Amino acid sequence: MSHKIFHTEGIVLSSKDTRESDRFLTVFTKELGVIRATAQGIRKLESKLRYSLQDLSYANIDFVRGREVWRVTTASKIQPLVSSSHNTYATEVIANISRLLERLCQGEEKNELLYASVIESFLYLQDPLLTNDQAKNVELLTVLRIMYHLGYIGDIKNIEALTTLELTKNLIERIYPARKSIAAHINKSLKETHL
Repeated sequence: MSHKIFHTEGIVLSSKDTRESDRFLTVFTKELGVIRATAQGIRKLESKLRYSLQDLSYANIDFVRGREVWRVTTASKIQPLVSSSHNTYATEVIANISRLLERLCQGEEKNELLYASVIESFLYLQDPLLTNDQAKNVELLTVLRIMYHLGYIGDIKNIEALTTLELTKNLIERIYPARKSIAAHINKSLKETHL
C-alpha cells in the first residue's frame, strides 16, 4: 500500500526526543498548518535529517500520514532562522513567537496569510543591523498579525492596515508611537481567550 507524500515548507517550532533515536516535532507548515510528526532515527549520527530539522529550522519537508501520526520522510533546510551571527534579542523574539504559535494554533488548518506573515517577520529578523528596539517592534507587529489572522483580534480602527502592509523599515518605525496600544490589544485578547 503506497502513501501519499505531502511536500511543503515549514518551521520546526519545537521538538521532543522519543525512544532511542526518534524525535517528535511540532511543525508550522505552509500547506497543512501546525502538525505534529515523528522523525524516526533523526538523532543517529548518520541521519540525513539531523541538521535540517532542528528547533527553529526553516525547511522543505516531506510528510506521510501514518495511522495515528504524521511521519517525516525527507527534509532540506531552506535557511537557518537562528545563528550565532544574529542579534541575540532577535533570536529570542523568534523563539517567543514560535512558542505563541504553538500555543494558539491547535489542529491542522491551512492559513496562508498567517504563514506568509510569520515567514516575512522571521526573515526580516535575520538582519544583523537590526536594533533591539526594532526587533521589539517586529515582535509586537507579528504577534498582532498572528492574533488578527487567527480571529483573536477583531476589526479595530487602524489595526487592519498594520496586518496587511509589507514589513518595511518605515512600517517598523510607525510602531513606536503605537506600542502601548498594540500591547494593550494583544494582552486584552489573550486575557479574554484565557490563553
